[in-house]
Amino acid sequence: MARGEKMTTSDLYEQRKAARLCYRCATPLAANEKGIRCPTCAERMRAYQQRRRSRRISEALCLDCGQPTGSSHRKCAKCRRRDVGYVRSKSEYWAEHGLCADCGKAPPLESTASPARYPRCEVCYFRRAAKDRPGSSKEWRKLRDKLIAQDYRCPYTGEQLVLGVNDSVDHSYPVARFPERAHDLNNIEWVSRSVNEMKRDRTPEEFMDLMARIVAYRAEQ
Repeated sequence: MARGEKMTTSDLYEQRKAARLCYRCATPLAANEKGIRCPTCAERMRAYQQRRRSRRISEALCLDCGQPTGSSHRKCAKCRRRDVGYVRSKSEYWAEHGLCADCGKAPPLESTASPARYPRCEVCYFRRAAKDRPGSSKEWRKLRDKLIAQDYRCPYTGEQLVLGVNDSVDHSYPVARFPERAHDLNNIEWVSRSVNEMKRDRTPEEFMDLMARIVAYRAEQ
């Protein structure tokens, strides 16, 4: 930097980053420290961000820019549009480079790579399914284990289930009639998409009874 030039915040950051010093207090960072702040400054920043978040929520302000949201959303319309655009562009970039559009870490399932706009890897496919049923992506391993326990077959037809092709997750006892079982993993099973469409809001017993009556009637024709 030439003599007389004023050091900018960016210059200061770069200098301290190169020297492995805390961005705020210039304390030397530990070898295993991955952030740009020492533990003390990092904790102060977390506490400040939490206070700011709580204040903005209580005052109906956008979490990002601090402007009034004008709605029940946590962010204003401008910041929500920006977020959607960022996520879309990121997903498109990953997809163009042959990666999962959700995580960008693994190749997508072949069945979702085309013509789907956003191809997904196996883990993200299960995460999406778990978010829909039972309602939390954190349950994806349990949902995957259910499919494995079913030997990847529909319990009604024996049809082989292929992720992204003919699989679907169904509530055995429909949520419309049994809302208390909406997030019950024991009330969830993998079935073929055609079965899910036919079963609709019937219980397993009602669905099997319907199928039996259809078969019996057709046998008489």
